[in-house]
Amino acid sequence: MSQIKNVDKVKAVGIIDGHSILYRSFYAIPEMTAPNGTPTNAVYGCIRYLLSIINEEKIKNLIWVLDSKEPTFRSLSYADYKAQRQPTPENLSLQIPILVELLEAMGVPVVTKPGYEADDVIATLSKHFSFLYPVIIFSNDKDISQLIAPNVLVAVKKKDDKFHRYLDSDGASLEFGVPPSKIVDLLGLSGDPSDNIPGVPGIGIKTAEKLLTKYKDLEDIYEQIDSIEPERLKNILKLHKESAFKSRELVSLQFDVPLDFKQISFKKEADKTKLVYLLQTLGFKSIITELGLPSSPVKKEIKFVLINNETDLNKLAQTLSQSNQYYLYITGSDPHFIYSSITGIGIAGDDKKIYIIHAPATGSLFEDLKEASIIEFLSTIINSKKSIISYNAKLVIGLFIKHNIELPVIKDDILLQSYLLRPGEGTYPLNRLKGEYLGVLDMPDIPSPDNKDFPSVLACYVNTIIELQPLLVSKLKTERLTKLYYEIELPLCYCLAFMEYYGVKIDIFKLKDLSLELSKELSSLTKDIYRLSNEQFNINSSKQLAIILFEKLKLPPVKKTKTGYSTDSDVLQILSRDFEIARLLLKYRLLSKLKSTYIDALPLLINKSTNRIHTIFHQTGTITGRLSSSDPNLQNIPVRTEESERIRESFISEKDHLFISADYSQIELRIFAHLSKSKPLIKAFLDDRDIHSETASILFDTSIDKINDNMRRVAKTVNFGLLYGMSAFSLAKDLSISQKEAQRFIVKYFENIKGVKEFIDELIKQAKEKGYAETITGRKRYLPELSSRNFSVRSFGERAAINMPIQGSAADIIKMAMINIQKKLTSLKLKTKMILQVHDELLFETPVLEKDKTIKIIRTEMENVMKLDIPLKVDIGCGKSWREAHL
Repeated sequence: MSQIKNVDKVKAVGIIDGHSILYRSFYAIPEMTAPNGTPTNAVYGCIRYLLSIINEEKIKNLIWVLDSKEPTFRSLSYADYKAQRQPTPENLSLQIPILVELLEAMGVPVVTKPGYEADDVIATLSKHFSFLYPVIIFSNDKDISQLIAPNVLVAVKKKDDKFHRYLDSDGASLEFGVPPSKIVDLLGLSGDPSDNIPGVPGIGIKTAEKLLTKYKDLEDIYEQIDSIEPERLKNILKLHKESAFKSRELVSLQFDVPLDFKQISFKKEADKTKLVYLLQTLGFKSIITELGLPSSPVKKEIKFVLINNETDLNKLAQTLSQSNQYYLYITGSDPHFIYSSITGIGIAGDDKKIYIIHAPATGSLFEDLKEASIIEFLSTIINSKKSIISYNAKLVIGLFIKHNIELPVIKDDILLQSYLLRPGEGTYPLNRLKGEYLGVLDMPDIPSPDNKDFPSVLACYVNTIIELQPLLVSKLKTERLTKLYYEIELPLCYCLAFMEYYGVKIDIFKLKDLSLELSKELSSLTKDIYRLSNEQFNINSSKQLAIILFEKLKLPPVKKTKTGYSTDSDVLQILSRDFEIARLLLKYRLLSKLKSTYIDALPLLINKSTNRIHTIFHQTGTITGRLSSSDPNLQNIPVRTEESERIRESFISEKDHLFISADYSQIELRIFAHLSKSKPLIKAFLDDRDIHSETASILFDTSIDKINDNMRRVAKTVNFGLLYGMSAFSLAKDLSISQKEAQRFIVKYFENIKGVKEFIDELIKQAKEKGYAETITGRKRYLPELSSRNFSVRSFGERAAINMPIQGSAADIIKMAMINIQKKLTSLKLKTKMILQVHDELLFETPVLEKDKTIKIIRTEMENVMKLDIPLKVDIGCGKSWREAHL
């Protein structure tokens, strides 16, 4: 093996067969994801490979070459070229633009040319640069060795090699059996299965090597064809002459790809700020350390005017009153506007000149500015004819409601825009958004108001809103999310702000009584658990409980984790079929959670000024578009258990008021029927028949009048389970039946309820093709999991592809209903307040005298908010407590 050592690497140009490295990394490295869920294993492998070249080979002038998506002359001239290759996996396709952005931030030029393969680009680059510099091509592909020339080497690195081996002409001859000049002839004879190049059938590498050792090339072989022995080989060559020359043509690389060499710069410095941001976003913290990059943001000064006294504030009010549009960022002392005092305001008008209203806190909010002055300032310049572009519009609206400032038009909200574009990230801090969309990491978190950097950082935040707004508006338009954003998400801010402001009243005496009752019941359960265990232990300790259940009592272990036997709720649910202690433990956990999370916690959340609880509604917390809430989280109160209803009983209306509960009836099943166009489902709903009894009749082969509660329960589980892509395994677990019986139910369902199976298959197919699933209104959920090599991950993606259009559409419908109801209540100047939203239910507090009018509005708006093939139906109840209205 020839190993070249005396290469001038300082002057050398390194050309990397990037597509080969990309694929190799994708399949060699286990699945990795960034904190936001983006797949990263191929990117990580490529960067590691690049760093190995930089660190070990000491080559600075590097070019990364990639294939283009467009058809090439080979695929156009030979239909079977690479025909056997599978489409690029979605999880790999997602990583290519990320890799390109990362390489460019590192200062490594990325070269690709539409209509040409990476190998042809490499050939052209090697020819161009070899006139002036040594060229080293990093690739393990055999056909690349045809490029070896006096000033061109190929660096190979096999699986067990610690370092690259540089091949010159002699090295290639030892490696491949023929010199570089004969590689195309070799492949013309033997073919290349990886690219579906046929060669001459029956001739392998060894035979081809022997022929090319004796003869100069293909032409020489066919000129002396009659001298070739044995006879069989001669006949094969004669029969497949056309294939041999066509194959050689296909493997011969092109040296004349039209490239703009002026665009390839080796002197480009790395963009360290962007590079740090990208590596942080991808979760590659170790690479940041290796490269010696700063892990903290780099500050960029933004010009602003500081307003810290009454005189300047009054002048600013006059200046800004002429503007029709404001860029606004308000900081507060608490995440909830109900409890928050304003600690700083960043604002810019039409001219985008930034003003920071702030003075260091010294006991009162401002040293030289009173909060009352700030409120008066906002009231002076803002009204319903002015528009605002902000971050977290709900907080801004809430503060305006709280301080009785006329509400402006919210033109854009950076937070909501970012959420719709990337719905799976959970949180959307403005400094991270700046890095993601503008490629600049120069904003730290906003410091304490007492910090000297507070005004300058706040100015950066306002400037970022100014820069991001047009970009995000454009992206929403490109992704066809504009209507969803402007007609649903943005107007909903107002509804949620009012709901948070109104809050809900709690009867703390009822909760105290319930707490005492549950304490006694938990004590009794504890004694029974100890009795069945024959010893006392910490029931809340998973480790101690596992020892009791599986070592002492010898219960059959269901699931094992890294730390031992699992005692989670799924395990206890399975064990509860046969063991009393498991049933008691489930009851203990339920009551314990309700007591700590709600019964004991709710009184602590009562606002002393309003005597009400003001939950926070989160608009950006779920990937499906559903709302979530916190302080308290009302979405997790169990449904239809006695204890949960007792909790609802503690939510009470004010004197001379009632609660109205409006709950969509089986909305997800109705949407499922509408989208699937299943005639049996649609007919059942149009005839207003009980869909669960209908399904039970099919599953159990009996008439509806013979359906009992258990049969209906099974059918209900099947109906809703299919909305979530439930497998036979999961269905069997939920119903405590065999997997075979569960599979029988699923098959029977699909056989009898026509159109459902085809619809589900089509949802998965479309999601795989698009890379996302979407709702009726166009809300998207991106699903890289669908192309995962891991079965469990891929199965999750398929379930999400089924569920998203249904659950997400239900979420959008109730949001639209909330907006329409709020508009109606406001226009009619009614005193009824919408106060809670939990899943498919809306809760209103209404004066007794407005009850009938309000119910009519609610029913009309909720049932007519969207026209489906089947009617939407709402169950409405009234009462002095949530429980009374809910039942």
